[in-house]
Amino acid sequence: MKKVSINTVRAFLKERATQTENYIVKEFPVQESTFSVKIKTVLNLTEKSTFINRVLNGCFDTLGNFRPEYLSPVLRATMLQVCTDIPTIPLRGDKDEDGGSLMDIEAMSELYIAMDLDNLNDQSYQIMLNEIVQLCHQAIDWKRAKMLSGGADAFKEFGDTLKAVKKFVLSITEKMDGVDYKALQKLAETLVYPTENVNAPQIISEITKLGNSDIGDVSE
Repeated sequence: MKKVSINTVRAFLKERATQTENYIVKEFPVQESTFSVKIKTVLNLTEKSTFINRVLNGCFDTLGNFRPEYLSPVLRATMLQVCTDIPTIPLRGDKDEDGGSLMDIEAMSELYIAMDLDNLNDQSYQIMLNEIVQLCHQAIDWKRAKMLSGGADAFKEFGDTLKAVKKFVLSITEKMDGVDYKALQKLAETLVYPTENVNAPQIISEITKLGNSDIGDVSE
């Protein structure tokens, strides 16, 4: 069998692309007129990455907490942003860090619903829609698992710290006369909210200072 050249394959792909429309145009009524919207039915890899990143950015806050109530509105808004030529509706009054207008996610979501794009009668569009929604859910599950994994590491670190605290407390019960109560109070304040901003090195450092300067040797 004759081997096909790469140039022949590229020519085939180019011809195929010119024969296949990757978008449709749909008319929507408004008052006594209509407006046309160009809607993509195929996304390339770059567009898929852009889509997924925007959804993730919209569904997780700056601390990495997942906000499920934003998922559906952000998905709809991103569909309009990436897959249509609809202009972004700005959020009145609020600006981003660079002074630009923020997107009104709720308004964009309502527009998507009003255009009934979930039920758009086009097979290619429906295939694209189902794929990108599935990819976004997979990306969200991955990021949540990653955040939970990081949290588990933090709790392990905190557990190691608690062992050191227990050792310290057992030691001061045997040497109460030498305890610096102000330093002990400072340590207690450090441990008030152990699950927030866990800083095991700082806590251990405080323990070490107390052990060395106020109550002597705390080693076993």
